Amino acid sequence: MRPISVLFALVCCAVAPAGATAATVEVPSGGSVQAALDGAAAGDTVRLGPGPHSGPIVVAVDLTLTGPESGEATLSAAGGTAVVEVLDSSATLSGFRVDAGGRDVGVLVDNPSLASRTVTVRDLRISGYAETGLVARSGGLALVAEGNAISGAGVGAPGPQRGITVEQGAVATVRDGTIGGNCGSLCGPGAEAPTDPSSAGVLARGSGASGVTVVGTVLADNLVGIRAAGAPRLDVLGARLTDNGTGVQVVDAEPGVAVAATQGVVHGSTISGGTRGVVVHDATPGDGLRPGPVLRADRIVGQSGPGALGVSANVPVQAADVWWGCNGGPGTAGCSTITTDVAATPHLVLRLGAGPGTIATGGGTASLTADVTRNAQGAATGAAFPDDTQVAFATDRGSVSPATAPTASGTAGATLTSGDAAGPATTSVTLDGQTVTALVTIAAPAPPTTVTQTTTVTAPSPPPTVEPTATPAPTPAPSATPTGAEMLAAARRAIGRKVVRLSPTLTPGVGYVDGSVRTGSGTITIDDENVVSLMVLACPERACDAGVSAKVERTSKAGRKLKPYALRRATFSLVAGRQRVVAVRLTGAQRQGIRRARTATMVVVAAVSGPGGDRSKKTLRLKLRIRPKAT
Repeated sequence: MRPISVLFALVCCAVAPAGATAATVEVPSGGSVQAALDGAAAGDTVRLGPGPHSGPIVVAVDLTLTGPESGEATLSAAGGTAVVEVLDSSATLSGFRVDAGGRDVGVLVDNPSLASRTVTVRDLRISGYAETGLVARSGGLALVAEGNAISGAGVGAPGPQRGITVEQGAVATVRDGTIGGNCGSLCGPGAEAPTDPSSAGVLARGSGASGVTVVGTVLADNLVGIRAAGAPRLDVLGARLTDNGTGVQVVDAEPGVAVAATQGVVHGSTISGGTRGVVVHDATPGDGLRPGPVLRADRIVGQSGPGALGVSANVPVQAADVWWGCNGGPGTAGCSTITTDVAATPHLVLRLGAGPGTIATGGGTASLTADVTRNAQGAATGAAFPDDTQVAFATDRGSVSPATAPTASGTAGATLTSGDAAGPATTSVTLDGQTVTALVTIAAPAPPTTVTQTTTVTAPSPPPTVEPTATPAPTPAPSATPTGAEMLAAARRAIGRKVVRLSPTLTPGVGYVDGSVRTGSGTITIDDENVVSLMVLACPERACDAGVSAKVERTSKAGRKLKPYALRRATFSLVAGRQRVVAVRLTGAQRQGIRRARTATMVVVAAVSGPGGDRSKKTLRLKLRIRPKAT
């Protein structure tokens, strides 16, 4: 008993006295987590030390329970209901592992008082649960789950499993992170997911009015990736659903849940593999309550096996401007198929641009741009096409680099470089079941021309009579380096948005924002309430490819790498000095993600041709910091 008493004393002594400012309570491995929670006040932080910790625990105060700054803490318990229960409190859980050890639930967030509360669950690793990794229930509760890794048991679990369940009036935002292996007795490609209750990565079951939003999350190898049953709203934005039996399933009702006409969007998401991409099912026809999610700018490909369908619906579903795997549209060779209730016209198509159309032998270059932003009618509707979708470039003459490239805002780029052989080069890009080509002519340089000079001598003419006139003011020569005002004006013309002011002097080969960064590295501080865009000068050399890439790399509070943000951008030139400028845009969600991250770095890469024709890449790395709104 003595060691236990000593550990308990360590926990107790770390708690700040009543009335003090927020305290941090350190709990070493083997210490009593519940005692630390019971002694903590609202606003305090309880930090688990590295190593194992024993549950179950109940969090009933508005505090933060977090893992160690280095190493990993594991909270576990065997049998019973939940390892961690958050009860009637606006708590934050972050940065530790939950091993349910066969308990029904890893983390249970309940709000029986129905008061308005927000609970944040961030960067947890949850596994070992018998039924559900994370549950949010009761009206008034808003769950924010971000950056979590939730792993089910895979095929062979004794009953249905769910990674996250949102029910009984709760609402939730599920952002980033991974959820997989929630199968029950069957799972993955070839598994036909029933429309009655089943296993799912995310289950919205009778959730609140604003429903469930899934953003940027990877869901793989679940029986159903995301399921909404009797939920008023489901939004799936920029998610990646791979090799689930069914990717997204929307039904208006199931036993024990009131009927709801689920609305919402599936937008900019990849749904690949499995048997069904999207299923929309009206289980109670004739009641006037039809589920009606709208699909836009998604990539729905690769469904296979008996009964395979890209989208299956027994009610009308709008699915225009979707990429189905080929340029022919759904139902054609290489594309996913759909049922007759799905309106899929027009669909996105793959195009390849190559320029210039003629280059010289011996190292001449042309830019190749794969584009999935336009539909079959030519309208630009696919800028939200899923980022980081790999496309493959090739050529039958010369060489292409890189051979594969990720999409960003619906485009991807590569460079064709000529060899010594002249002739037509057929370049190509392949995405899923579609290959498109573009022709570039590689021409040998013309032989030098001999010029014969003839000199004619004539008598000088008398000078003309010149009437006196006023001397005109000299026209100022264009500056080799544009001024800040010139760049701001050009940026506004190009993107039509407010931009951060640039410094009026620029260093060749690098870019920077404000006057503080002049070497291609440094820190940018952005006012959250003001900034809409950032503008960065990429390369003022002789030429700069339009295929500039821009992204934000992030790490979590626990130091783990998070999925980078691919930034929407506009690239344009300035006449003075032939400057090439890229303006990159931060969305509101991206600004929030940067605020939450431990580190955030904007990375801009441009391919540059120097005066001698040599090729190089310029990389600009700038740390980002969002200045909070003034209160």
